[in-house]
Amino acid sequence: MVIAARFESTCPTCRQRIEIGESVAWSKGAKAVHIACPERLPDDVEILTAIVNGYAEGSASQAQAMLDRIEDRLFAEYEQTVGAPAEAATLPKGIYRVSLTGAEKTYGVTHVNVQVVPNAKYQNVKVGEWHGESIGTYSTVRGFRFWDGVDPTGARTLAIKAAFAVLMNAADPIEYAKAYAVESSTCWRCGADLVDEQSRARLMGPDCYRMQERGA
Repeated sequence: MVIAARFESTCPTCRQRIEIGESVAWSKGAKAVHIACPERLPDDVEILTAIVNGYAEGSASQAQAMLDRIEDRLFAEYEQTVGAPAEAATLPKGIYRVSLTGAEKTYGVTHVNVQVVPNAKYQNVKVGEWHGESIGTYSTVRGFRFWDGVDPTGARTLAIKAAFAVLMNAADPIEYAKAYAVESSTCWRCGADLVDEQSRARLMGPDCYRMQERGA
C-alpha cells in the first residue's frame, strides 16, 4: 500500500533517504521503499550526504576530502563546457621582480621576486617566490588555493599575492622578468647564472632560450 512515511529511513532499492511525509510503498513486515526512486547520486556525493546528515560513519576530514573531489569534478566539467580559462596563466614560466611601492629597499616589503610555473594539465599556475616555497596555485576560475600550512593572511603570503596581482594586471609582465634578470644577472626563466655575453643580452640562458623558441 502507499502511505506517508512516518519515520526517516533508507530505501532498500536505491539506498537513498526517505523523508518523513514522503509517499512510500509499504507492507507489514517489509521496509518502506520509494514509489519512484530518485536519480542515484554519484557515490562520493551520496557518502558525503550521509556523513553530513549523520547517518553514516565519517569525520569532518572525510567530508572535506569528499567536497574537494566534488569541487574538482565540477570545475573540470565547467571547463570542458566553456573551454579552458584564459589563465593567469598566460604568464610564461619565470621569475618576476615586482616592486610593490615603487622603491626597492626591503625585500619582501617593497619588492618580491615572484616565481610562476604554469601547469597545462590543471590549467593553473604554481605561485611562490624564488628560493622560497610556493604558497599554492592560482587559476582564473578558482583563484588561489593555498597549500596546507600556508597562512593566507601572513605577511609573506600577502606580499606574494600583491606582487602576483601586479603581474596579472601588467600590460607587459615580461618587463618584470627582465628587471629580475638585470638586477640578479641570472636567467629570468630558471634563475641560472648568465655566464656569457649573448645570454646576458637575452637575459636568459641558452637552454631556456631554446625552450622558449620551441614554445616549451
